[in-house]
Amino acid sequence: MIFADSINIFAIFIGFRYIPSLYPSPPILSDIPTTVKDIQNFVTVSVDPLPQALVLTAIVIGLASSMFLISLILMYYRHYGTTDIHVSEEAEKYEEDIE
Repeated sequence: MIFADSINIFAIFIGFRYIPSLYPSPPILSDIPTTVKDIQNFVTVSVDPLPQALVLTAIVIGLASSMFLISLILMYYRHYGTTDIHVSEEAEKYEEDIE
């Protein structure tokens, strides 16, 4: 988890642009630029949206995989009544001996 968070922060850091005289802005046009100079100014000031999208995707995938593993643990608990692997191994050996 810590490694994934570190990678996400690094990706956001890569997409950030720091220009001392200008504040970075989100890559959203509020109005249609009329001149080439307006477009160039927008490109120099706006941050890169790709790392933000990749970080959001990584967060969603991490959350989905965590929920999948939690659901597997819950199913395991419902079947064996415990999350202890050693107890379930003994139960399987006992079931094999009965058959």
